[in-house]
Amino acid sequence: MKSRILISGILVFLLGACASSPERKKKAKDPNSGVATISSELRYQFLASLKAQGGKLPARLAILNIVNEDGSNSQLGRLVTDRLGKELFDPKTFQLLERDRLNRVIGEQDFQASGLVLNDQIVSIGKLSGAEYLALGQLVFQDQEFLLNVRIVSLGGVICATADIVFDSDNETYSKYKESVK
Repeated sequence: MKSRILISGILVFLLGACASSPERKKKAKDPNSGVATISSELRYQFLASLKAQGGKLPARLAILNIVNEDGSNSQLGRLVTDRLGKELFDPKTFQLLERDRLNRVIGEQDFQASGLVLNDQIVSIGKLSGAEYLALGQLVFQDQEFLLNVRIVSLGGVICATADIVFDSDNETYSKYKESVK
């Protein structure tokens, strides 16, 4: 009886310790390798989600600009967005919408950058551009590191895939993060 109580106590302690330990984020050495890593995750999750929902391939995907945590557009965000498009390009999975077309639609709207938030304005942009899905993302700088978070969301608001990764900052990367673009 005492051994059962002891074993039960140990199990409760171990489960509590596991549950309270912070989740470790994946880490990459630089933005390019980070985007490559999360692109694989996004594609895998998206395909699983699409299969579960009975969706069809290839899916029409618009990749919105990756924004800084304050909603601003930066040179680093633009580079990450471009790289994400290259990494996600797979004609069997995604039909990527031309960025110029998407930017024209955004330019015609009074667009507020929103990072990871899907709002009516973004849904409207997605519909006007012919997209079925949107890739939304955000860069957060904290403790000399960047956190990149990207989601693929249906225009109905269903999150089909999400991935994040941390990568170190250096002077060049941080400068690109601070450099605004329009």
